[in-house]
Amino acid sequence: MYRVAILTFDHVALFELSCAVELFGLPRPEFDNWYKCHVVSLTGETITSTAGLRLVSRLVKSLKDYEMLVVPSWPTDGREIPEPIAREVLEFYGRGKRILSFCSGAFLLAQLGLLNGKKGTTHWKYADIFKASFPDVKYVPDVLYQYDGTLGCSAGSSAAIDLGIEVIRSDFGYHVANKVARQLVMSAHRKGGQTQYAETPVQNEPGQFGKKGTTHWKYADIFKASFPDVKYVPDVLYQYDGTLGCSAGSSAAIDLGIEVIRSDFGYHVANKVARQLVMSAHRKGGQTQYAETPVQNEPGQFAKALDWAMQNLHEPIDITLLANKANMSRRTFDRKFRADFNLSPKEWLVHQRLNLSKTLLENKNLNIETIAGLAGFENSTTMRHHFSKKLGISPSQYREQFYRF
Repeated sequence: MYRVAILTFDHVALFELSCAVELFGLPRPEFDNWYKCHVVSLTGETITSTAGLRLVSRLVKSLKDYEMLVVPSWPTDGREIPEPIAREVLEFYGRGKRILSFCSGAFLLAQLGLLNGKKGTTHWKYADIFKASFPDVKYVPDVLYQYDGTLGCSAGSSAAIDLGIEVIRSDFGYHVANKVARQLVMSAHRKGGQTQYAETPVQNEPGQFGKKGTTHWKYADIFKASFPDVKYVPDVLYQYDGTLGCSAGSSAAIDLGIEVIRSDFGYHVANKVARQLVMSAHRKGGQTQYAETPVQNEPGQFAKALDWAMQNLHEPIDITLLANKANMSRRTFDRKFRADFNLSPKEWLVHQRLNLSKTLLENKNLNIETIAGLAGFENSTTMRHHFSKKLGISPSQYREQFYRF
């Protein structure tokens, strides 16, 4: 039994706290071995969180009974750390135990000097103040998380789940991590080293849904049996007709919320909120609740070939050469690609190059032709074609929305 403490304090961020509880505190009787988790306070003050919600947590004098500490958030204004928290966190780390920070929680670790000389990250909106406040930390931009086995920092909001899934994978293996990801209606693995926001922006056309209902896939049978008059729709993230909305479990609630914000305030506002949440601006409601490729236990030649392609996107990549690197015939390689990703190798390469070009557009003040070359497109015309076809906007429009400087 791996004992976990989730640290609370006045004005703790509710979303990140909820992520920590969902990841490590929710009972999972389907597993023989799981975490034992407490939400704790070291100071004993009344805890008021987002929207005035008051919380009661377990008051403890020491963290010595726990093996892992999760810091959901921390103030970014440099205020003095209460002595009990500073003392216990430093002693906890000194005993070689694991500490995870979500979003602004990295400010506590950095303020205590735990990240000095190490790589760290936080939500992109705090990047400037973090770098200015903690010059001895090797700040890493545009990643979902950093994790070395002892210290872990996630970017904001939903990236906390990505770090949590990575920790679960390291503690219990790929099979358990995949199952938990499925319970969360979340990808089994968004690698830590990808940009904090590189998803397709939502467009200004509302979806069309009938008066139907859905819920978490694990409740499907009892829901259908209990409510036969409801037109239950399986394998969707949400159903929304403008008056009634139903989401599938856990992270799909965010997808429904983003759809509602889009309908109330428009796609531009919805995109900005999604970016704050470090979440896709639009996972359409009508897609399956769990359709991601599960994390594999061994990388193998196929995965190594894809890694090589990701590192060489700026170069022309011949699909037959890629198949050879995977030690497969071209026909077998194409079949495996279709089975694993429901894409052809060429389509996959275009998708990866689009993601790379979006990252460059967000962060580099380079002309469009240069970005096209760095992303591996033949020229800017080709890149514009794929932007228009896949995203419905031009590279320049994307930059206008998401360029950070």
